[in-house]
Amino acid sequence: MQLVKNQKKSSLLIPAAVCVAVILVSLIMAAGTATAAPAATVGVVDYDRLMTSHPDMPQANEALKAASEQANKELAAQAANLSDKEKQDLIAQLEQRVELKRQALMIAIADKVNAAIKETGEAKGLKIVIQKDIVAYGGLDITDEVLKKITGK
Repeated sequence: MQLVKNQKKSSLLIPAAVCVAVILVSLIMAAGTATAAPAATVGVVDYDRLMTSHPDMPQANEALKAASEQANKELAAQAANLSDKEKQDLIAQLEQRVELKRQALMIAIADKVNAAIKETGEAKGLKIVIQKDIVAYGGLDITDEVLKKITGK
């Protein structure tokens, strides 16, 4: 039994989505209500695309894979001498350690993406930048400009 199953890239973005939600609420509170702002002052970004395209993402995925493999090795080495309850406790401990590693890696990337979004938004004179997938209509899409900033391309 493998301790930590391979996760899809989208599952790596859950902490990033939480960070974005917190930032969005802060920005909305600072700028007033989003509905009161004219369309020209609202920017939108494809946050998932920015996260998965960030140059640090492959390195983060490798580090997460290594942490998962290390946890599996530790489990294999210790499992033979443990009771079922002790094995379950060890699995939970190792899974938590891998999850904390994943969160730290994703938050570090999200911080860089958020900084690039803020910098690009301010340069464009935008009062608020929100995730593109929650906007039904309008807003200036700055995803490509932010992507150029974070990838250098």
